[in-house]
Amino acid sequence: MCIRDRYEWARARWLAPGVPHPANPAKIGYYADYWAALRGDALHAAPGLTEVSNQDYFVAHRAFFFDLSVWGDELPVDDKSQPLGSDRAEMIQIFKDAYRLTRAPGYTGPKMIHIGGFTPWWFKYTKDGPGCPDCKHAGVETEWETMGVVGAYNAFDDGDACCVGAMANSAFYQHYPLPASLVQNPKPTLVSLHQRGLLSPAGKVVPKAYAAYYAGDYDGSAWLYNQLKPKWDDPKRGQVPIGWAVDSELSMRFPVIYPYLYRTRTANDWFISGDSGAGYLNPTLLIPDPKTGKRGGSNVTVSGADDWIAWNKVWYQKFDLTFTGFLINGDQGALNSAAFQMYDSFSPDGVVVTTGHDPTAAGKLNGAAWVDGNGTAVMHHVADLPGGNASAAAAVMVELVRADRSSFRDKPSFYIFRNILQSAGYMVDAAVGAIGAMGGELEFVDPYTMGLLVKCSSKAINCTATNPTLD
Repeated sequence: MCIRDRYEWARARWLAPGVPHPANPAKIGYYADYWAALRGDALHAAPGLTEVSNQDYFVAHRAFFFDLSVWGDELPVDDKSQPLGSDRAEMIQIFKDAYRLTRAPGYTGPKMIHIGGFTPWWFKYTKDGPGCPDCKHAGVETEWETMGVVGAYNAFDDGDACCVGAMANSAFYQHYPLPASLVQNPKPTLVSLHQRGLLSPAGKVVPKAYAAYYAGDYDGSAWLYNQLKPKWDDPKRGQVPIGWAVDSELSMRFPVIYPYLYRTRTANDWFISGDSGAGYLNPTLLIPDPKTGKRGGSNVTVSGADDWIAWNKVWYQKFDLTFTGFLINGDQGALNSAAFQMYDSFSPDGVVVTTGHDPTAAGKLNGAAWVDGNGTAVMHHVADLPGGNASAAAAVMVELVRADRSSFRDKPSFYIFRNILQSAGYMVDAAVGAIGAMGGELEFVDPYTMGLLVKCSSKAINCTATNPTLD
């Protein structure tokens, strides 16, 4: 019996229509299995790497659990006897069955499927961990391959990624009562931009380079749980604007930190959503391909756009968010107009894409930005800054901006710099270093200010000081 046979039995028992005591089709756990735990013992792995303690929330919600390889071109290290591609085929079938149940008559739960966990890459399936040095594929490409499967079934990943992925007691934390809404700093207005000297009386954006920080990666509950607070509590926080990309749906598993963040914020601390909104998925997989009529490589022909919009509206409104700091689209290529349109209703102040995923001519320049047909500002994530070395980060920003600025001459340019698990002090020091090297040519602003500046620069709105709507 191969591993797939066991999962076929489990699906028939817990993910089939009409079975007694079914699994919750909107909760799926992707965690290391017993084979991986034994492998970890042999490799002297730290106990937290198996993430057994992370699973309590998903047990409490009757999730369906699996541990399978997404790759169909090599046999998984934990089951060399199976037919090639069996793991991948079974993984896809799990998501097909779960998706089908969320569409069944009488189902009243969420239309989006919440995956907890991540590829157990330290133990198997990738060559980046000691558990499978002979595997063909690396970690990031395995992540992208996985996301290229699940999004087509309305699934997003709450990634407890190695190796800071251990978490405990989320089944208990989930009961912490949050207020109906949490409110952050008042968003910038055209009046405030004029008062700050960022706009001329005629509404023209002062020509210089504008930079904004994306502080992540808090798109997974475990990283939020064990990484954010010491970085947030850095005494230098508040000296430069920072966009803290804390995904709001993570409050399902770790709500207790949110009131603390909102209560202790400074005027320079801003909350935005991380990738790709209220959950990590590839946005274009929610929309059927016009050529095939299907979503990605799946057999799903129904758009998930309305489900995604409804899901995000709840979370964005609850946490006073109107800016999405990163739209990751993985191997699905450039984003399209239908993908951007999903974000217009809940993220009107801006979205951020990698330069290479920008479908417009603006994608050729890092500092370019534009406004879509419904008025949402679109900016570029231009670099992941080197962690732990603020001087090196400053040098990266200066080099990138200087190389880019000659293309803009007397016009503004806009840059989003991503920080992964870095402290506020690191970001302050890097910004100070970059400003010191460039002087008045570079200004750091918060993401919401940048979005409004892009709208003014693109002439999508009337930004003159005499505009009566400013009163």
